[in-house]
This record gives sequence, structure tokens and C-alpha cells, in this order.
Amino acid sequence: MWVSFLMVLALAIDGCTAEAPREGAVTSSIRGNHAPVVREATITPAPLTLDSPISVHVTADDADRDPLTFAYKWVVNGHPLEGQTGALLPPQLLKQGDKVSVEILPDDGKAKGAIYRSPAVTVLNTPPIISSLLVSPQPGVPGDQLEAKIEATDPDADPIHIVFRWWRNGAVVKEGEEPTLDTNGFSNTDQVVVEAIARDQKAAGKSMKSGRLFTSNSRPAITSTPTVPSAGTPFEYRVQAVDPEGDQLSYRLETAPAGMVIDETTGHIRWPTAQAPAGTHHVRVVVEDPGGGRAFQEFDLNILSPPSSSPNGT
Repeated sequence: MWVSFLMVLALAIDGCTAEAPREGAVTSSIRGNHAPVVREATITPAPLTLDSPISVHVTADDADRDPLTFAYKWVVNGHPLEGQTGALLPPQLLKQGDKVSVEILPDDGKAKGAIYRSPAVTVLNTPPIISSLLVSPQPGVPGDQLEAKIEATDPDADPIHIVFRWWRNGAVVKEGEEPTLDTNGFSNTDQVVVEAIARDQKAAGKSMKSGRLFTSNSRPAITSTPTVPSAGTPFEYRVQAVDPEGDQLSYRLETAPAGMVIDETTGHIRWPTAQAPAGTHHVRVVVEDPGGGRAFQEFDLNILSPPSSSPNGT
């Protein structure tokens, strides 16, 4: 009877010392219950990079088929991370070269199993990540210089090198480091997309494409030039412009001297110069179509001071 008791006691003590996954390593204090056992734990992503949250996938058994919960302790370079007790680990807490493992304690609600520590995994180089890619102006029209505006980061703080690939109707028309595309010669039915590829010294990240830019409207063009004002006579100039789609155009003065007016439908400018002060007067004319296309023209008008009269009236 004494021998039998000592054998049971020795088995119980031996089971409580296990830290690796062992079937039956821990027994429950509740009669007939079996403690859960962690069989395997896999850290993802694999290979381990810092472009997404770090997680662990646990495979565990419970002989009684009880629902299981797990307590976690993340370990980096052999040291526990304070406060990191969930199944997810924020990647910003790690850096390239770190060795990461996780300790898992299973619990079936009646008993806790043995602590399982996963094999350590090394954090590898993480390529740059593009978070945003837009094209301006929006909407674009033929003749615009399009510009790609990009936001990219490198989790390892490596220098980032970006290549832009511009597509027109499904075909590449420009590729290189310049973030701009000249659309002179494009038509108002073209579809334009820009693709960006960011890389560091070791690898390229995932490319990103912008949304399609429909060049649905062409801007008008001003074809006339202003006249030179004659001394003592009103200045008159009719702005002439054409629109590729034949849209009705409107005209306005964005910058003009006092007293100058423009007919918004014909583009006819009038300015009585008799009372205008001497000097240089700047003019900026804007021509717009209904689709938002614009053309500009700027010019200067010089008003001379009247000649001074001689003291004897001659």
C-alpha cells in the first residue's frame, strides 16, 4: 500500500515540471478531468516581416473536449515584452533581426496545462509599404501635367526608392522616377492610371495602382493677342478662344485695372484710358468651358504720362 502511494506521488511531481508540450504533463484537480495540451504554435506571417500584425496560431488538445482559452506571453530576444499578453503583437514593437517567440498557457476552465514556448522566429527585412496613391488634378483634362502623390513608409527605416509606371488605355506610356505625366496629345476618351512600386536596398514591396482618371473634357485655347492701346483712345480687345468639344465659353477678368470690363459671352474688353493713371497695368483673362476646362492669358498695358506744357505756352 505504501509503495503504491509513493509511485502515484512521484508521477504527479514529474508531470508538474514539464515546460514543453507533453501529453498528460499536468493533471487536473477535478477528478476525471484531463488538463489541455498545446501541440503546436506557429507565428505568422511567415517569413516574419513587419508589414502586418504579428499573430500566433495554436493547435491544442483537450481529452474531455472542453472549450479552451489561452494566456500569452510574447518573448523577444529572450526577454518578455511587458503588457503583451494577447494573441496579436503590434509590429512597431519589433525591428529587423529580433528573435520572437511566444509562451502559451492553455486552460479548459477546470485546469491549466503546461506552458508551451514556440520556436523563436527571426524578423526579416520588410519592404516599403505604400499607404496612399492619388493623381492630381482631378478631374484631369488633355494637356494637363498629371502628378502622382504618394505616401510610403519603410518599417525598417531603410531609404525608399519609388518607380512610377503610367498607363494610357492599358498600355505603358512612361516609366521612371518622375511622378509626373504630360498629357499633351491625349484625347478626351483616354483612361489614365499610375502604378507605383516602392523598394528598399533588398526587396520591392507590393505595387499600388491609382483609380482610373477619365479625361472627359478638353480645355479651351486662346488664339488671339491683345492690341496696343492708342494714346487718348479707349482700349478695346476681343479675346478669341476655341474649345475642342465646341462648348459655349465664358470670359472673365481675374486681374484688371479699375474701369476695365469684359463681356462674359463674347470676350470683348473695353477700358477708357483717359482717366487711367500713368504706368504699367497688368491684365489676366480667364476663359472657361462648362466642364471646368480653363485657359488663361496675361498681358501688360502701359499708359504714358501726358507731355508737360512749356512755360510760355508753346
